[in-house]
Amino acid sequence: MYATSVASYVVYPVLTAVFVVYYSVVLVLFWRRWRLSPIRHMMPRHMFLASVFAACFSTLICFAHIVNDTISYFAFIIICQIPFCLTCDIYVVIGASLYLAFNKTQDQLKLNALAQQRGDVDRQMEIARWIRVSNTLLKPRTGVIFMAISVSAQVLVQTVYGLYHWADVSNTMADADNANPYVSTFTNVAVYKSLVNTLIFVVLAFRLRIVVDAHGMKQNLKRIGKWSLIGFAVYLALYPFMKYFVFNPSNPITAVIACIVFTFSATIPVWQTYQPDHTAVDDATHIKLNMFEKLLNTKAGYDAFYDQLTREFAVENLLFWTETETFRKSFQSGRGIIRQGFFPDHQAGSVSLPTDTGRVDLPNGKDADSAAQMARSIYAKYIGNDAPLEVNLSSDLFRYYRAFFESGDDITTKDGFGPLLFARASACILALMESNSLAHFKVRHAAVWQGFLDSLQEATVLDRFTIGVDDSITPHRPDAGTSHSPSIA
Repeated sequence: MYATSVASYVVYPVLTAVFVVYYSVVLVLFWRRWRLSPIRHMMPRHMFLASVFAACFSTLICFAHIVNDTISYFAFIIICQIPFCLTCDIYVVIGASLYLAFNKTQDQLKLNALAQQRGDVDRQMEIARWIRVSNTLLKPRTGVIFMAISVSAQVLVQTVYGLYHWADVSNTMADADNANPYVSTFTNVAVYKSLVNTLIFVVLAFRLRIVVDAHGMKQNLKRIGKWSLIGFAVYLALYPFMKYFVFNPSNPITAVIACIVFTFSATIPVWQTYQPDHTAVDDATHIKLNMFEKLLNTKAGYDAFYDQLTREFAVENLLFWTETETFRKSFQSGRGIIRQGFFPDHQAGSVSLPTDTGRVDLPNGKDADSAAQMARSIYAKYIGNDAPLEVNLSSDLFRYYRAFFESGDDITTKDGFGPLLFARASACILALMESNSLAHFKVRHAAVWQGFLDSLQEATVLDRFTIGVDDSITPHRPDAGTSHSPSIA
């Protein structure tokens, strides 16, 4: 009796107060910062709802035990298990959506390749049909329908069963007999159903192992899945021994595990928004990026890296970089095209680009409208809302491009329209590809990488031979006060 009183008047009130404050602060911050990276890349609306349901579940468990002598066991189970099951259901929706989205992207690339090669028409039609099915399944209302059916079926089964055994489940929580088989069955209907959903979610999360985890989404999903399984294991292990405990330990443990899941779902992404942008490029990386860019400018290097990113479902990064380079090269070189103030405020470690007040020149008779059409196509495909091949850009660039393209004004008259319109975004994606995928590329395509290094060394030797530079000669220093004229071989 003493242990029960301590739990009712000390443990659960303290946990409830801590949870309410913690959840409220994090959810407010999540809502206010959901457009920032990396939250905006992590299905923010889904993750927010999952976090809300997890918070409600753990808070309701603790609060119900404070008033356990006034609330019926039937009401306690129904009220607490609805957000519990909704949490599991929405994680299934998140995992399935990511899996479908990545496979849809791969199918789009296959369809594009077949169309360019004029391949099997029947195969193209089959892929196109699957893409349409994926589009339907990825619509938000599909997830809402799934969750509504799932929780409605659970509540219906529990309600019918509870009414049939009303005498066993209508007692207050304090008087409920967990050893009663009818009470046990009534309690665990939702538990086993949610366990199945969690197993599906875990399988989907680990099926995403071949996907590049640029935003940390995959890692968070795996952690959420693991801790959810730990929670189920603890509950199912302790439940047969409930009658031996004066104080039921499974409920506070379950509430704490729900809090841990909430932390991975909401707190960590919010904390990451305050960290320096991982796509920023500092001066020390320019040499590496220059070499990486040279690799992509070779046919063998580009093709091999395309294959690498296709396997990682991150080929949209390379496609974006390619199209922005094509856009840049479509302009005449040597002209100033950026007016002061085009880019967002320069931050430490960000890519710095030249600014000028020159005019825009369009090559080969192209007019501004065709260039604008190309720019809008790149924006819609890779940067805009619901972009089919969305890339990972920093929040300041996202805000800039959204304002630039969606203001309704003619973009050709705006400051910044020109060859370097996507220059900083392209540099960020180049740095992202180098940091995320180049190391794996060197292992998987070792022969291509070594061939590239050999070609660089050969080019260096040829350059030295051409200009007659001897390794034994001390390089010229501008402050030496003497001129150095290399001999001609």
